[in-house]
Amino acid sequence: MKIESIRPALVILALALLVGLAFQGSRGLYESTEGRYALCAREMLDSGNWLEPTLLGEPHWTKPPLSYWSIAAGVGLCGRNAWGARLPNALFFSLTALMVAGIGTRMWDRRTGFLAGLMYATAVYPMAVAFSVNTDTLLAFWETLAVLCFWRAEQSVNRSAAWRWGVAMWFVFGLAFLTKGPPSLMALVPIAVYRARDPQRREKASLFGPVGLLVFLIVGASWYLYVCARHPGLLGYFLGDEVVGRVARNRFGRNPEWYQPFTMYLPLIAAGGGVWSWYFWRALGNARLHRTQGWRALLRSHGPALFLAVWLVPPLLVFSLSTSRMYTYLLPLFPAVMLAAARQAGKGWQDGPLPRRLLALAGIMLVLDVGGKAAASYRPPLYKDMGVLYRLCQADDRIPGTQLVLFQESRELGLGFYAASPVLRTKLEDGNPDAELRRLLDELRQPGSPPVRAVFICKVPKYQELMLATLAQAGITPTATWHDRHWFLARVERPADSPNE
Repeated sequence: MKIESIRPALVILALALLVGLAFQGSRGLYESTEGRYALCAREMLDSGNWLEPTLLGEPHWTKPPLSYWSIAAGVGLCGRNAWGARLPNALFFSLTALMVAGIGTRMWDRRTGFLAGLMYATAVYPMAVAFSVNTDTLLAFWETLAVLCFWRAEQSVNRSAAWRWGVAMWFVFGLAFLTKGPPSLMALVPIAVYRARDPQRREKASLFGPVGLLVFLIVGASWYLYVCARHPGLLGYFLGDEVVGRVARNRFGRNPEWYQPFTMYLPLIAAGGGVWSWYFWRALGNARLHRTQGWRALLRSHGPALFLAVWLVPPLLVFSLSTSRMYTYLLPLFPAVMLAAARQAGKGWQDGPLPRRLLALAGIMLVLDVGGKAAASYRPPLYKDMGVLYRLCQADDRIPGTQLVLFQESRELGLGFYAASPVLRTKLEDGNPDAELRRLLDELRQPGSPPVRAVFICKVPKYQELMLATLAQAGITPTATWHDRHWFLARVERPADSPNE
């Protein structure tokens, strides 16, 4: 199989699509991240308000709208199911593999680019992140595409072409900013450092000209300007909560402990590539980065190795020092890991067939990726799988007029994504039903028309007895009850009017 005799891009794309699309709907949406993003996208579809995200009908400003738009597109195409919600990430994961291949080709040669794309398409960590609903898969695509635009500009034969690629880079950074805000600019760090260290930078077209910056502001900042103008005080929220609060104040309580970078991020960098990680660690060893001299030599150089190091290390330090940490945050940095691994694996590969060991490793990774996703459909149901919960009440939800009622549960957002109608969330306040629960209990207790049907849902065994006692205290007897390992459900129907009345 000579590399010149095939179309590398098609091979990488086909492989990435196989990995990305396989079993993508084999499990339901998990709480809370998947349910939150999917429900926001569904509410956009239902309301037609594409510029102001909502969650449970209330404004939800934690992310710009581009990720919600992509999820809504998948749901609109495939329906209100896990397939629809996850389809965009499967596609963006596949396209990112192509972008990684393009960067490798520009940095070194066509063979290394092919290997880099092959590795990214079969690496465990990117596949696992794409197997969920999140913003980071889309963000990784934009940042990787922006880096590719930079390398196209860097290697353009004339200033005009370099200028156009530079403007395209800022356009893509604008889309990245519209996906996740300030973290999307991390990929500017290696670009700025690499250009600053370039001895021929004065002879090249500027990447930081006014046109490119204006394009970025129009694409990336226009939505922020619009919503801040419509909602006074929102700018303070974006800066105070979403920037300072996440980085320095543990605003959202996401793994703030000092040791989490070592238990979360280090394993991802060390082994997130699966068997490909071996080549990444060999690359670090050959560069002698375990010694001070190796770092000094690297920082004095100007080449792809410096670019990859600055792409990976400074953002990794920022994410580690931040008080808000999630496993998905490192995904936009992972192309640098796979590019370094590909460069190491490709050393000594001359013209001719792809080495059998690399083919074997690619086959192993393909089996691990697809097999791991298939295993998700056979594991015992988890309480956070909202697809499992919805199947328990799906038959009732299909009957017009049925109200799904979460008892003592304030979230379970994925259920709201699946359900045909909004889900009522109720609780006891100081032992008494809240206003929404009292209203519903009154409707269920009094005969009337049209009929009212409600399915009460609570966790087993935490609230089962309390929920039944609350219904009994209101003089209501369920017409049916059923449960699984995690959830208890009770159907209640309002009695019809007496024919003599």
